Amino acid sequence: MAAGKRVLLIEDDISLGELLVICLTRDSDVTVSWFVRARLSADQDLVLMEADGREVVFTAKALASDFDIAFVDYRLKMSAMTGIEVTRKVAASKLKVIASSGLFTLNDELIAAGASAAIDKDKIIGRALKEPDFVEKLCSEK
Repeated sequence: MAAGKRVLLIEDDISLGELLVICLTRDSDVTVSWFVRARLSADQDLVLMEADGREVVFTAKALASDFDIAFVDYRLKMSAMTGIEVTRKVAASKLKVIASSGLFTLNDELIAAGASAAIDKDKIIGRALKEPDFVEKLCSEK
């Protein structure tokens, strides 16, 4: 079991985000904080918006201490920041980022921006359903 791993999920598609949360938490001790949009605060901290519109501000220190891994989508509709900008900001905090766009060429751009690896969304769902320790494995990979 993925003992207490904490996932930051940045995914703008509501249906897909809900499905990813269910799959990642289904048979494991993983918690997922899911956000649909991103912007920077006046202090250059990352402000993430939940699907219900509530915003949460994260300093670089908070990102690194509150989460074990982040999944970031490339396209964030109606967001002030793109997935590339979010990836740069999150990776700079020393949090491991996994690119999770539906198009692999876009994942390559997220890797260039600082993501450690890339996984297509359908593969995240499949692996999470088959492997209860999927998130823990990702966290431990270099």
